[in-house]
Amino acid sequence: MKPLIIISAVVLFFVLLLAAKARVRIETGDPLKVRAGLGPVLIKIFPRKKKRKKVRLSKFSQKKYLSLTEKLKKERSEKKAEEEEEKAKKNAESEDGEKKNLSRRIEEIKSLAEFAVKTAGKYSKKICVNVKRLHVTVGGEDAAETAKKYGIVAQGLAYLTEILPGAVTFRADPGAVSADADFLSGKITFAADATVGIRLINVLRIGLAVLTRKSGGREDK
Repeated sequence: MKPLIIISAVVLFFVLLLAAKARVRIETGDPLKVRAGLGPVLIKIFPRKKKRKKVRLSKFSQKKYLSLTEKLKKERSEKKAEEEEEKAKKNAESEDGEKKNLSRRIEEIKSLAEFAVKTAGKYSKKICVNVKRLHVTVGGEDAAETAKKYGIVAQGLAYLTEILPGAVTFRADPGAVSADADFLSGKITFAADATVGIRLINVLRIGLAVLTRKSGGREDK
């Protein structure tokens, strides 16, 4: 009787495990947040918490304390200089470069959706994409250029909401996908909150389908 109970418990465990949905939630912001997990439980995987070193003041002499203070000041000044340099590079980007980046991002999302359909095959609809928010604010120094970029973004978002439902199970809250123009900021900002989920049994099915397809292709050769 005992072995039967153990076997039943193991089988039940694997059934529940395969039925569980693996999820990844991505939230843009400062900083970018990425959470992953099974079912309703999500664990933050990015950014990671930095471990704070415990420092005993009794071990520090006045000389060590001054040395540490100087080191911290130097690190802060270097970090500030790097941030200013990065900001200057971003401000130096041309309008054509921004438009190319927008077009490239739209094409990347399109290619990703096509890759998902090709790889997952008939199981692609088992991939669930839930968008709570996807908002793009388009800005520029010139009103005409801002209007052009806004047109590209609006068209890209419309195309995205059309292609994704055909590739995966796509859900979006009412008004979640939107764009607006900001004629004062002079930059483009993204705000997104999306979750991608798939049951582990479907991950196994997709893996087996891909392996079968590869083995079939080798046999044909």
